[in-house]
Amino acid sequence: MGRFEGCSHVFDIADTFVSSCLNDAEKNPSVNVKDKAGRFSMDTIASCAFGIEFLADKVMVAQCILFLMADYDTTASAVAFSSHLLAKNPEPQQRLRQELEELVKEEGELTYQGVMEAKFLDACVTVVIPGTNLHLKEGDLLEFPVWSLHHDPSYWSDPEQFRPDRFLPENKVNIKSFTHMPSGMGPRNSLGEVI
Repeated sequence: MGRFEGCSHVFDIADTFVSSCLNDAEKNPSVNVKDKAGRFSMDTIASCAFGIEFLADKVMVAQCILFLMADYDTTASAVAFSSHLLAKNPEPQQRLRQELEELVKEEGELTYQGVMEAKFLDACVTVVIPGTNLHLKEGDLLEFPVWSLHHDPSYWSDPEQFRPDRFLPENKVNIKSFTHMPSGMGPRNSLGEVI
């Protein structure tokens, strides 16, 4: 199997992503990889999902949109976190580089099959929850205790009291990120939030 079937632009998009990160790194020692990974993710998904021809099948259109929305943030976050950890850990970074160089040497280029068989690459994307030995893998189910977050006295003074003033514009800066999620967060938040 050659390059990603139906996604011939993926490698060009990846090259642009890497070049953009390198250009920014020359100007500033801190690069917002999450933002760049989000752009990479969106470009890749759009190229793969919408670069194919489909008739007027509403189901196909709905599936493409679902694919786009469901994979955007998860892909961007995985790339950003993995990039950060690899940047801070030169030994695993070098091992990954060697694995990918071997794949290119064998195949002449990165192929879908090669990437799927890259064991160390897969291991680099496994998530470890900070401060624990818990490893998250693709397919693991996570639940966030939203009610508990909203009632945690370490984040809210008088958490049981109804105090709308907490959410006035001048007070929102005091709210710690991801401690108030009445409608969820990110691309999967409630549709009611945007209406």
